[in-house]
Amino acid sequence: LDDADRWDAENMVSLIYATMEATMVLRGMAEAPPVTDHPYLARSRERIDICLAAIDGAASRGFLVARDSFGLAEAALISSTGVLEGYRIADIGRHRHIGAIRSRFEDRPSIAATRPKF
Repeated sequence: LDDADRWDAENMVSLIYATMEATMVLRGMAEAPPVTDHPYLARSRERIDICLAAIDGAASRGFLVARDSFGLAEAALISSTGVLEGYRIADIGRHRHIGAIRSRFEDRPSIAATRPKF
C-alpha cells in the first residue's frame, strides 16, 4: 500500500474497532443481571450506526482500502460484521457496500476457517 492507502487502512480499522467497542458495551450490559435502562445503551447503538455508515460510504468505491488489497481492514470488517449479525446487534444488509466487500472475500480460506458460529 502507498502512504495514502495506509492512512485509509488505519482509519477503517479505527472505525471498525470503535464499532466493536460499542458492541462489547451492548453485550456486556446484556449479561445477567441485564442493564436495560442506561443512556450509554442508546449511545452505543448510535455509535455503531455512525461507524457502519462511514465504513459503507468508504466502501462505495467498490473496495475498502485499495482496489486489489486484502489486509487488516478487510479482515476486521468481515469478522466484526459477522459478530454484529451473529448477536443481532446490527442489520448489515442495510449497508450494501459493506455487504459487497464481505461477499468478495468471504470464501478466502483464512476467513472461512475462522468464521464464528452463533
